[in-house]
Amino acid sequence: MGIVVYTQLLVERTKAVFVQLETGGYVTESELYRFLHTLQGTAGTVGVLELSIFCVKQLEHLSPEKGDMLQTKTLMNFKNKIMGYLDVVEVLNSQQSITEQTKRFNN
Repeated sequence: MGIVVYTQLLVERTKAVFVQLETGGYVTESELYRFLHTLQGTAGTVGVLELSIFCVKQLEHLSPEKGDMLQTKTLMNFKNKIMGYLDVVEVLNSQQSITEQTKRFNN
């Protein structure tokens, strides 16, 4: 699979997690930590370095052991920042797909 496929999977999975979080209304700090840790690693692996760095900075303020409950509606700025990075990824994926299709068409 190409990088476009992996980055699209990252986008889809992250959106699905946000839907789950919003449905529940609350998330524990440790759950948020695990989500960010996974997102940080995956984003770094597929080359979305700005998102990976953002996650690292957020992880500095969270604990993997704390069970404090956080209202998901208080995380909207956090979600919007992540979605901003993912919007850029989707645009780049679209451009990459068009470039690949054009190359195939011209060959």
